[in-house]
Amino acid sequence: MYQTRVIRSSCPKCRERGKDRAGDNLAIYPDGGSHCFSCGYHTSSRKRVMETEVEENVSLPDSGPWNPANHNWLSQYLTPKEISENFYYAPSIKRHIYPKKSSVTNKFSYEARSVKETPKSLFCGEKLYNILGPVEQDGIVVVVEDIVSAIKVSRNFGALCLFGSHLPGEWMARLSRSPGIKKVIIWLDHDKYDAAIEYARKMSHLKETKIIVTKHDPKDITDIGIIKEVDSLK
Repeated sequence: MYQTRVIRSSCPKCRERGKDRAGDNLAIYPDGGSHCFSCGYHTSSRKRVMETEVEENVSLPDSGPWNPANHNWLSQYLTPKEISENFYYAPSIKRHIYPKKSSVTNKFSYEARSVKETPKSLFCGEKLYNILGPVEQDGIVVVVEDIVSAIKVSRNFGALCLFGSHLPGEWMARLSRSPGIKKVIIWLDHDKYDAAIEYARKMSHLKETKIIVTKHDPKDITDIGIIKEVDSLK
């Protein structure tokens, strides 16, 4: 039987502020990374792997019949084909799964998202640098926070999903140095504007980098609206 093995612990940053008295704000994942869903404190899985020299192989949860709530949530944004090609439902953890296999290590990682459970999103394994969509069409890559937004954007542009709001330095370097990418557009949630500005500043000396700020996520915007937002920066 699959177990998520996500450990809930006390967040050091919350403790500094006199919070997290229940001692369960911090999620520690099987890959060694951790994330606080209260204050946003985050540690990289890569650092933990380097310290322990252990690289854990992630097993995918078993699939089962779709939960109507999860399928209906995805159906608000994606076509039936997009859902069937990218997701399946795991009854044991009550979440729909977006699995990905590394072409280098042949190991799996996945995001497990819930409509009703908390936290909404859990990630197991290594977050993979994976650009969706037609980058070669105009050389544009749009960086977004969630995979549903990435799939919607990829209908017309290249899209890179962060599975969060943190853009690793290694990924910034790959975006900046890729000859096929002419322009990077960072489209994070409106409350992550400062982070988007910082990422754009770091990348702009190597690659043209722009920022989109909207009230809603890309997944909540129509295809025409997404095209207009991106085209306005051309």
